[in-house]
Amino acid sequence: MGTTPTYPLPIGGITLPGVTLVNESALFDPTQAVKRWTDPAKAALPPGELASYMTFDPRSGTEVPLKITNGVAATANVPAIYPRYAPNPPTTPATLTAARTGTTPLVMAVAANSLSTLDQANALATEIGPALGLQFNVTIWAQPGWVFNANNETREQFMLTAPGIVAANVGNLLSLKNTNGVGSPGSWSLNANGQILWNAVTVPQPTAATPPDMPVPVRALLPGESFRTGGLPGIWEVISSATFDQGAPSTAGQVAQLQTDLNLIKQFLGING
Repeated sequence: MGTTPTYPLPIGGITLPGVTLVNESALFDPTQAVKRWTDPAKAALPPGELASYMTFDPRSGTEVPLKITNGVAATANVPAIYPRYAPNPPTTPATLTAARTGTTPLVMAVAANSLSTLDQANALATEIGPALGLQFNVTIWAQPGWVFNANNETREQFMLTAPGIVAANVGNLLSLKNTNGVGSPGSWSLNANGQILWNAVTVPQPTAATPPDMPVPVRALLPGESFRTGGLPGIWEVISSATFDQGAPSTAGQVAQLQTDLNLIKQFLGING
């Protein structure tokens, strides 16, 4: 038994049954269109044969045909997106003070990315140690003549130390590890001078030559259904002449749905505000 539609429907409300929306794929090919859906039923079919779908075209406000191979239909092609890294919190009241003979002490601000928690330091030591075949000690940075003033800062300038390597600041290592975003791939190594290095792996991203995103297949309209603009640029919805008065003012629920759709579009396009 089917579900009775509630109008108006966002375009996503008529996604073709059996199609699965996906947020990530194992691989991304920037020479092919970004494709955020799969049709699992096509996986068992000859990959080179054509599959036929209908998609919604926002330029014409109509459904248009889409023909792709079964192999393409069964797989996704989504670029990996890694959140931007920043120390938490991104600022600090902590300072460093050095006494100077015959003059006022020198006070310097502390960079937030040089700070970390003990848990972060221990976790990083556990992560990097086995990768490099080392046993790290977690210590607190100390330099003769300098005093760390916490000023209510709860983090510290933790260091990783081990025989034969250059002591490394944990906060700086975290920044290195997340250069391409939190969770981005890479590996640890040591250079000839005994410095810990992070070797970031380049993650393919869309380019100016990447084809437009492949739209999601939709079902055919039911009797009495039609497309109409949702009141905002680029927003479309499905209505039914049998159950919906096109001239009636928008309800709070309809406006909320439009705002949700708009927010998703803005998020996808990376638009703030």
